[in-house]
Amino acid sequence: MCSDVLKTTATAFRQFSQVYNSILISVLLLLTFSQGLGCMSLPLSEFFPFNSTTYGFNTTEISDDGSSPAIRITNVGKDGKQHGFPLFQNHYETLYVNTNGIISFTYKESSYTPVDFPRNNSFPVIAPFWADIDIERVGGTVYYLESSDKNLLDLASAEVRKYFPYRRNYNAKWIFIATWYNVGHYQASDHRKNLRNTFQAVLITDWEQSFAIFNYNKIQWVSRKNQTSSGSREVQAGLDAGNGAAHYQIEGTRSALNISQSSNIGTPGKWFFRIDLTDVQFEPCMDEKLSVTPRFGHMLGGQPLTLYGLCFPQVESFTAVFKELNITFPCMVKDILIASCVTPMLYTTGDFTLNLNFSPKTSAFEEKFSVVNFAMAVPRVIREQPRQWTIGSEVFISWNASELPSSKFRVDLLGLELNGSFFKWHLVKNFHSISQHSMTLALEDNLLNYSTAIIRVLEDDNQRQLSFPVTLWSDIFPVNGGEKNSQERCEKWLAEDHPNLDINPNMCPCALRQASRDTSRYQKDPLCNTNSPNKALNCIYHPKATECVILNSKSTTNAGQSCCYGGRNNSLLEWQSHSDCGYVYRYNNQAQGDGIVPHLTHFESDIIPFLHCCMYSGKQKLCQKFFRWRPATKCNAYNPPSPAQAAGDPHLVTLDGKKYTFNGLGEFILLQDKSKSVVIQVRADQALDIDGKLQNATVFTGIAMKMKGISEIIEIEINEQTNYRLLLDEKEYKYEKLEFQGLTINIHENHENSTDIMVVFSSHELSIEIEVTPDVMNILVLMGSKALRNNVEGLLGNYNGNISDDFRARDGTIIPTSSSMEDIHYKFGNTWRVAAKDSLFSKSYKPATTEEDNYQPVFIDKLDENNLRNGTIKLCGDVAPCRFDFQVIGKPSVALAIKNFVAKFSALKKDIEIEIRCPSIEFLENGNMTISGHLPGDYALFQCDPGYTHFHAHQLLCLSNGTWNGTVAKCLKSVANTGQPEVWYYWAGGTGALLALILIFLIIFFKFRRLSVRQTFRKDDVPLPPIVRFHKTPQPIFTNSLFLQSLQRLHEGGDFRIPRPTFIDPKIYEDYF
Repeated sequence: MCSDVLKTTATAFRQFSQVYNSILISVLLLLTFSQGLGCMSLPLSEFFPFNSTTYGFNTTEISDDGSSPAIRITNVGKDGKQHGFPLFQNHYETLYVNTNGIISFTYKESSYTPVDFPRNNSFPVIAPFWADIDIERVGGTVYYLESSDKNLLDLASAEVRKYFPYRRNYNAKWIFIATWYNVGHYQASDHRKNLRNTFQAVLITDWEQSFAIFNYNKIQWVSRKNQTSSGSREVQAGLDAGNGAAHYQIEGTRSALNISQSSNIGTPGKWFFRIDLTDVQFEPCMDEKLSVTPRFGHMLGGQPLTLYGLCFPQVESFTAVFKELNITFPCMVKDILIASCVTPMLYTTGDFTLNLNFSPKTSAFEEKFSVVNFAMAVPRVIREQPRQWTIGSEVFISWNASELPSSKFRVDLLGLELNGSFFKWHLVKNFHSISQHSMTLALEDNLLNYSTAIIRVLEDDNQRQLSFPVTLWSDIFPVNGGEKNSQERCEKWLAEDHPNLDINPNMCPCALRQASRDTSRYQKDPLCNTNSPNKALNCIYHPKATECVILNSKSTTNAGQSCCYGGRNNSLLEWQSHSDCGYVYRYNNQAQGDGIVPHLTHFESDIIPFLHCCMYSGKQKLCQKFFRWRPATKCNAYNPPSPAQAAGDPHLVTLDGKKYTFNGLGEFILLQDKSKSVVIQVRADQALDIDGKLQNATVFTGIAMKMKGISEIIEIEINEQTNYRLLLDEKEYKYEKLEFQGLTINIHENHENSTDIMVVFSSHELSIEIEVTPDVMNILVLMGSKALRNNVEGLLGNYNGNISDDFRARDGTIIPTSSSMEDIHYKFGNTWRVAAKDSLFSKSYKPATTEEDNYQPVFIDKLDENNLRNGTIKLCGDVAPCRFDFQVIGKPSVALAIKNFVAKFSALKKDIEIEIRCPSIEFLENGNMTISGHLPGDYALFQCDPGYTHFHAHQLLCLSNGTWNGTVAKCLKSVANTGQPEVWYYWAGGTGALLALILIFLIIFFKFRRLSVRQTFRKDDVPLPPIVRFHKTPQPIFTNSLFLQSLQRLHEGGDFRIPRPTFIDPKIYEDYF
């Protein structure tokens, strides 16, 4: 009865708290207290541990008005500094536990008489039950523990996530537990000494956000006489900052006998507060703003969502809608704080507005939800030995049963019908009432009606009859009917009309090292990459590849391409050596629109025909024909992206490669295009030395980005406690990966006390890598877009390939690149300062302390190399930015960070350099080729089909200058096997040319002999150099041994060469021709 009333009144309170907050608090407490002493309070089993020997709890001294000794709160943050407990926007390093039911910070609170909150000119206190407690004469024990024990931290994290659902990723780092167990009141009369109180205060923090829990088990007294009238003011419960402002006093607790039956979270005897902010946040859904976890899901649906941040109405269910798609689906209310939904099947990807059908409809009931490509989804149904999945075979699948809310499952084998922009899964076979988490099934002939199939496992509960059940999906897979079936499918596909594709197949990076670095234009192929979570499926369609990449963006006709790497040095695989190379796609796997479903259309139009023609048919000729319509990718025309750097005490390298240093203070345009469709801003704060003193140098501490077509403003900033903060439209996110339409964010926390954040804007062929350290933010920009060439401005120059005009000021004035750093600072850099109205940075950003009026930048070209700090050369070597930063800032960690980043930038530039490589070789008609690669030292072998004969070399070698050492072979019909006139012409022409040459040779020979006899008696005889040596006895040329030996060596050196003299005296022609 009590809990029901409490739940009902709490529900009413939360639904209307914004309008009638103060009135309903009183109503709630009156209704709650009216239930009397018989209501249940919080059981001790739901307290945090407090007297267990496992954790080594301490106890206060046994004395009246006693206290614990000073308890140091120890934490070294990622910045290497000492940080205390976050409370009321400050940090405190010392606390005391007082026997009178209070925890105080900095100073010991010894008063046994509670006062009203707020208090002025005092110190912070947390008071679960401040009263005149006597554990010396009446009895009781006060336990306390400071801990970082994993079990306790996990318990604390779970509590925060449960009652503050918008903190779904909260991970506690420190916990403090204080418990007053069976304590009595001072001077209690004999017959009241058996009245005891038990309560607990728990402090939780991750060193950024802090929470306090008050747990009440039994409260049997509030004063010496147990008065509960309004005149009794012997108890105080709440929190106070001691500054006369920030506080929270639990209403009615100045005579709080019934506090164990009240709550602010719907659980009698439990109160929960967030306490790191300026004011206490005492209502978990007080913001009335919808949040959704997870914020993205794949388009096939069946994914559970958790909704929180609101106080949900007291109904069983309601509906939600993806507003732009007008697709409605049901949601279930779990309790006042949490609701759940299951996503429906969708036909598109992108960012959509999830709206709850509450009345009145406001933006508070909306949240952005990203529908991502199914290719990016991790299969939840595992296909074992997927390469063996052919028609007629029995196959094995498994899944994690705990991911489904049922003990009985249904398994469906589905075939895909794809008709334009509409797709439908047809049931081929299903299995009901499966209780295990794996099974074997047969792939039967009826599956041959489809090209693509999938398996799903879902809840099998006839009673619930869910329209949108939680569903686990396998990957989509091809229907393989064997060689003959694949030959027929391939030939049918080849007979269809195929449009010309508006994409250059020669644009792939030549090596994997280039491809993995060119994040501005390429991303890892989700079906073939070394980070794939499912090794059995990885590169299943490119088995000889180490990794493949795909274009980030699509062409105007939605085409795309893949590039695959393997073999020696992980070079680009080309079709002549590997049939599982990359190739041009009719549809980029992200393409969508009229008649196009993301990934599914690509799978059916590109991957399925490739598999049937090149992998399943067993016919190389079919594969060659496939590549006529889907050209194999090459790297003949690859141009690396342009890298830029902004790091340390900002040392910049423009997109055209000009180096300079700019010590501006404030917010600046790092890069923007002239139409403002791409805007990147940076914030620079004054640098601190090793003692925390401001220096005449700056470092980047924040970056904010806005792109056309992407709704969110992305903001990243240094944070002392958590190293970094990532905000999208001023809302903080803590995910390892975020995906939106045209935007991908990947976060990797390093062991070296730094975090790497990669932001890729695929539609703009632009990537930004941000390295966040405790001291400085280092930024690396990669620009691959041709559209932005000669169209950008800001601190990174104008990106036209010419460094001489990189220092273009906002007014168009060009500063010579030979200018002093002081001129560059004031005449170029400072002109790109951001006006306050144009700033992308959120108002919540808290800049470091600065002395802007006294700031005088130091310039790197005035650095005295002969007067450096001790240890500079040992620390920095010959890295000039490192030497400068150490000299000006005096902090080794800053100098070392820029030294490492300069090395990282240099490695990137080396990795994306164009390599020496021999050109690709086109199709060998009527023959086969074996090509080991295209790097110097690789070879190409040519083999003609039966009935065909080689022309040119059988073998080519790739030389060190990037050329083949001969001409590519051709295969022509052999004369013996055909009477075709065109082949006869080749042989007749070649034979005639050889006979003509021999005839000329003989004529010259005999003419020469006659001339030598005729001119025996001339006085001006000049002997001619011999063409061949003759025997004393004249003999035919074909009996000359030297000539015959030369004929036997005609095949050497590759090409067929007819011997001819290298020099003939012109007089021969004058005399004889």
